[in-house]
Amino acid sequence: MKTADMKKKITQQLKLLIASDKADASDKSEAREKEMCQLKEKDWKRANEMKRMVDMHNKQNNVLKRKFEECVAKAKRLEEALERQKAV
Repeated sequence: MKTADMKKKITQQLKLLIASDKADASDKSEAREKEMCQLKEKDWKRANEMKRMVDMHNKQNNVLKRKFEECVAKAKRLEEALERQKAV
């Protein structure tokens, strides 16, 4: 009877150990999955922020280009006005 009891006890311990290992593996898997989701979200936010900054940069460049062209046109008109005054 002693060997049967020991065998039963060892079997129970092995089952507990296997269950514990499965729980640990499951916890590690969940933690890894959570970390991956967080990294994907960070990457998504960073990509959106970069796109927003690029769009803002392009808009600023367009505004500066337009203002520069307006200044060039004004300078040209002033130069033409001065030429007309000199001609008179």
